[in-house]
Amino acid sequence: MHFLPLIGLFLPSYEYKYAFAECGRSTLEGNEFRMPKRAICLGLVLTFFSLWSSVVQADYLSNFRACRSERDPMRRLACFDSVEVPPSSANEAEQPIKPSQPVSFSLGRFAIDNEGITTFARVRFTPTFANFSNKEVVALTFNLRITNAFGQDIIVTKKDLDIIIPAGKIIQSPKYYFWEKNPASESDFDALIGPISTGRAIANVQIERVAFSDGTIENY
Repeated sequence: MHFLPLIGLFLPSYEYKYAFAECGRSTLEGNEFRMPKRAICLGLVLTFFSLWSSVVQADYLSNFRACRSERDPMRRLACFDSVEVPPSSANEAEQPIKPSQPVSFSLGRFAIDNEGITTFARVRFTPTFANFSNKEVVALTFNLRITNAFGQDIIVTKKDLDIIIPAGKIIQSPKYYFWEKNPASESDFDALIGPISTGRAIANVQIERVAFSDGTIENY
């Protein structure tokens, strides 16, 4: 109980500071520490840690909402990585956070290729996937949806991808997807170039099925 006076230093109320000091003093000075008084002191300890946990949890939720509102994909990913998840108990702290599905979309990168002497300008998208399963991934099918700053669909398509992702690894796709400028008519490039240039294009990737090296296929 020697830590009780120290806890009292962090309490905003004078009454709480005094109560914790008294609990600690009764132990340090060897006074008689009867059961009713012990129950009161333990109650104060539990109340303190409950309030502290609530403050930490509220701070975490605030940081999480701020990251979710970040429009730039790279900044949003870095923001989420920097947020520390407060454990609600010692047991939960030892348990890793598992994704909703064993193979998931991790990151998407946009790039712009300027027009050359023999090539037209184009925009590229390269996805990265994470394999949290204990099996090697050899192929997957995913649905790709790219929206602008207003949330309007620009691209909605389904793609098959042959990719090797060892168990427990995060791998960038060896293949990228591109939309090229068509000088003769308006194309998807014209709708993509603006949002990508301003960093407002958002890629949403939903994995539909995954093929593993052992021959099994999982549908999501």
